[in-house]
Amino acid sequence: MILKTKSVRISDEALGCQIIFSDTEPQFDNEDEKYILIQKFFDDDIDEIENYCYIESHEENITGHYNKLEATLKRDNLELKLKKRIINIYFDIEEKQFNELKSVLKIILHDLGEIELD
Repeated sequence: MILKTKSVRISDEALGCQIIFSDTEPQFDNEDEKYILIQKFFDDDIDEIENYCYIESHEENITGHYNKLEATLKRDNLELKLKKRIINIYFDIEEKQFNELKSVLKIILHDLGEIELD
């Protein structure tokens, strides 16, 4: 799967982190929107998924909890390896937002697999 984004939204809060890559401004009710959401919560009430991250997409067969991932982050794209699937996400963001993306990806993918940073 290849996703060319127009929007990258990054959130890092006390209860979790999330990144939304979207080909439009994220709406989630637009049937034509193509997106990837990567999310991890840090809530004591959900210990059973503590070492997982959640991925949601317009392609429903990608949506789910993952306990193992491989990721390669470069200045203009992110490659995710999910089980037997490879997702390439292309973006054009400012340096400040790229550094924030790098930081939040490290938090989300910690203990879930390999992350290669450019």
